[in-house]
Amino acid sequence: MHTWREHKSYYVLTVLFFVLFIVSSLLYVRIAKTSKLQYLRQYNEGYADQIDITIDFYEQFSEFLFYHLIDETVIEIMHEAYHGDAAVRDTQRALLLAYLQEDYDLITQYDFRQLHFHLPDGESFLRLHQPDTYGDNLWEARASIRIVNSEGRVAKGFEEGRVYNGYRFVYPLRFDETHIGSVEISISIATLIDMLYTIQPEKAHFFLIQRDVVEGLVFENFFENYVQSVLSKQYMYDNAVNAQFNDRRTLFQESLALVSFFRDISEAVSPLMESDMSFYYVTRYNGVRYTLQFISIQNIENRHVGYVFTLFEDREYQRMVIEDRINVSMIFVIYALAYAGALIYVKDKRRFIKLSRLDGLTDLQNRRAFNAVTHREFERAKRNHQPLSLMVMDIDHFKRVNDAFGHLQGDTVLKVMADLLKGCIRQHDELCRWGGEEFALLLPQTDKDEAIKVARRIQAALKDQKLGIDKDITLSFGIASLAEDMTTIDALFRKADNRLYHAKETGRNKIVSSDETEDHASSSTR
Repeated sequence: MHTWREHKSYYVLTVLFFVLFIVSSLLYVRIAKTSKLQYLRQYNEGYADQIDITIDFYEQFSEFLFYHLIDETVIEIMHEAYHGDAAVRDTQRALLLAYLQEDYDLITQYDFRQLHFHLPDGESFLRLHQPDTYGDNLWEARASIRIVNSEGRVAKGFEEGRVYNGYRFVYPLRFDETHIGSVEISISIATLIDMLYTIQPEKAHFFLIQRDVVEGLVFENFFENYVQSVLSKQYMYDNAVNAQFNDRRTLFQESLALVSFFRDISEAVSPLMESDMSFYYVTRYNGVRYTLQFISIQNIENRHVGYVFTLFEDREYQRMVIEDRINVSMIFVIYALAYAGALIYVKDKRRFIKLSRLDGLTDLQNRRAFNAVTHREFERAKRNHQPLSLMVMDIDHFKRVNDAFGHLQGDTVLKVMADLLKGCIRQHDELCRWGGEEFALLLPQTDKDEAIKVARRIQAALKDQKLGIDKDITLSFGIASLAEDMTTIDALFRKADNRLYHAKETGRNKIVSSDETEDHASSSTR
């Protein structure tokens, strides 16, 4: 009971600081996590913005080319082809190829891959990039061609193709008020990847397309251009695109190392890819922090069909992680120092309180502390109608001890006496050095008879204890027990003190608990 009471402030302080440290650390970790997520989101949005800006540039460029390349001569040729038979179309095809070949060669220098003409029913009329491939109908395969030739409006955006994938800008062709077909001016997805490498050469950039798109659309003789992705079985690499940039990739320059890295993260990344949404992923590989940013690519029909993604060594994120660890450590150090300071303060405070409550020589309660305890116990005993006894003890002829053996030896006698008394009482009994060679003992829930037994036990212990000197030491006892007519603790003290005085006046070494003196010789225990 005393142990808990004595150490309660330390326990409370320890729990308080531990809780504050945990709460502060969790709060900081939450804020730091939010900060890192915000950084990753902004970085992802920035990467998506770079893609959008690049596509917007080529869209405006394609519009410029349309108005400068598609002149009256081109319209006349397409008009004749629209109304002509197969032989006429062959002738017009040759004329159109000859007329635009030089211009096509020029625009390829600006990364435009395709200049492709179609008839209103979706039939491929002329691919300037593959002039010998024509006549296949693209109505079902190409949404852009359906939109332009059925609705008469421009269609633009990413679109998967039978030969290659890219961003297509398809414009309607009219002769007077008659719709005579469409023309596509487009860039390969490789053009976008090339631009991303130009803007961010320290990163690796890739393109993935959904497997079902490839299997349902690509010409069989071009299917070999696609390779199964290690990241997800649902996606394929456009090898004709990604292989172009192997020499520009500064991370994982060895292909096997890159494959090993992708295989290592595939279990975590694959489910994210199945969401068909843009996302980011941070991982640690061989001691290096990497970030991957996946941007969803949607086709002209607003359906997700693939990803453009980048991989880079994220030194900024690593810096944030290290900074967070340092800050959490600093929080710990600050709380540890504060805790140590608080412990010292509590310890000093307890020491000062202890000094103010204890007798400096015997470490027993002093008179002031004992008075506070006796008042409290007196009120409790009165309130609960419980017995209470007070014992006042005085060392007989103590002055002779000081005179014969010196004050230092006398102090030793007092200290040994204090230890002897503590060994004879219960834990909840209250003992104090009342002053000089006098001691007081408060016995809660103890009547007069039990108090006498305690006094006799002390006498018995004293017989076997020399107290550090070659002289028998005895005590005189005055015992008073709570009576109904006592209204204050002072009455109890007066009664005990009077009986102690009577014990000393009538020969000492006595126990006086009433008007008569009781011999000390008999002893018993409670």
